[in-house]
Amino acid sequence: MAFFVGVMECEVKAKGRPRFSKWGGAYTPKPTRDFEKLVSDWAKKSMGKKKPTDKAIRVMLNIYIKRPKTNKTKQHTQTPDVDNLAKSILDGINEIVFVDDKQIVELQIGKYWADYVNPSFTLSIYETPDK
Repeated sequence: MAFFVGVMECEVKAKGRPRFSKWGGAYTPKPTRDFEKLVSDWAKKSMGKKKPTDKAIRVMLNIYIKRPKTNKTKQHTQTPDVDNLAKSILDGINEIVFVDDKQIVELQIGKYWADYVNPSFTLSIYETPDK
């Protein structure tokens, strides 16, 4: 049985590369922080009073991106990279749905054109059975 299942309608933003200040510190770009906060707020609302799991988990993530008018390809092979899209979502739900992302033992990601749905992502998280 799924521990967490949800759909969030939004333009998914890829995790931005860290930036470095002139004083040497690294920081996350504002568009990435804003998107992760949006995902975080959605996850908190979706979880309600439920506590984050501390068990090993499997994550299934499908991301639907608006197709540019000039693109007719069947598969979404352009940027943003699927791993950067997933990272921004997973960082947004870290410590809310699960304690730490090191708990993820399996990650399945799909990146698709949002031809028949609004731009969004679907997320399913399953606790792995104890052996």
